[in-house]
Amino acid sequence: MPFVPLVLLADVRELDVAGTKQVGDLLRRRFLDALLDLGEVIAVRRHSCSLVADSKPTAPVGNSSTLVSRPEPGPCPRHDAHVETLYFDVLQFLYHLALAILVGGAVVLGAAAAPAIFASVRSRGEAGAIFGGVLGRYDGLAILCVVLIIVTSVLKATAFEVTGAPETRLVVRWLALLVLCGATLYSSAWANPVARTIRAQTPDWDDLRDDAPLRREFASMHRGSRRAMTVAIFAGIVAMFLS
Repeated sequence: MPFVPLVLLADVRELDVAGTKQVGDLLRRRFLDALLDLGEVIAVRRHSCSLVADSKPTAPVGNSSTLVSRPEPGPCPRHDAHVETLYFDVLQFLYHLALAILVGGAVVLGAAAAPAIFASVRSRGEAGAIFGGVLGRYDGLAILCVVLIIVTSVLKATAFEVTGAPETRLVVRWLALLVLCGATLYSSAWANPVARTIRAQTPDWDDLRDDAPLRREFASMHRGSRRAMTVAIFAGIVAMFLS
């Protein structure tokens, strides 16, 4: 048996931690592409099975001249049922995980992280810088969750949920998800990055007066982001209730 050396964390001089963008690229290349391929395979298999089940009459029954269809042997029924069940479970897990991160993350940031940081740090400017860093990490994760919600919702609708006219409950859930994704993208992809850029590129930020143009623009972006996150929380709760 070959000898495997034991490497302790103290022996590691530099530890590289993957960033949000790297994790997102990894999920997109290795996971989402495979998930889409699996959905395509299941759709093709279901279509082929339906063609076999609805094939034209090919054999008579008894002494009758009426022709009935004789299903061809194939691996469709039981094997595909297990694959579809796994596919459905994976979609449901990713969908609810993304919803939980968006709703729970926004609640934790607004109700716990921000009050605690601004209460414990003496300088308001330093507290804003700390919370801005936390918010920057959350924004990348929130955008990734929006992508997951969109992809899983489309795959669920095409594979399982929509078989005819969509139900009212399903339509309301889609509207709630649309509001959730729009509010999250406004907050995490626009308002928060713009506010952080204004703060980072303004020298002597803490010395600016409250009526300075950059201060007013920063405050406007901050208010818009806070309102958007509030809307996203309520829309996410509605979507979770209807899921």
